[in-house]
Amino acid sequence: MPIDVLFVGDTNIQFVPTFVDQDSTVIDISAATAKYVRLRKPDGTVSAKTATFYTDGEDGKLSYYSEAGLFLSADIGLWQWQGYAETPTGKFKTQEKSFLLSEI
Repeated sequence: MPIDVLFVGDTNIQFVPTFVDQDSTVIDISAATAKYVRLRKPDGTVSAKTATFYTDGEDGKLSYYSEAGLFLSADIGLWQWQGYAETPTGKFKTQEKSFLLSEI
């Protein structure tokens, strides 16, 4: 289920990016040595959060749970996020998704 709205102070929100090729076929990322979820705040600041495999990587999915102090009132607005993985065969990014951070 896509994330549409998050609220200031939310924690433990799971982000699950799925890596697919241009034909929408899942990319096996099980050999990934670098796994991140990149978050872009409304001011353009980007941070890379270490992710884990959702299962084993063969499903093309990563998982990242947000930590306390990530979603602050100073950062209200439209955020973007995407998955990033590096394997021996290449570097991969997921399609960027958005959510709105709101006070209430």
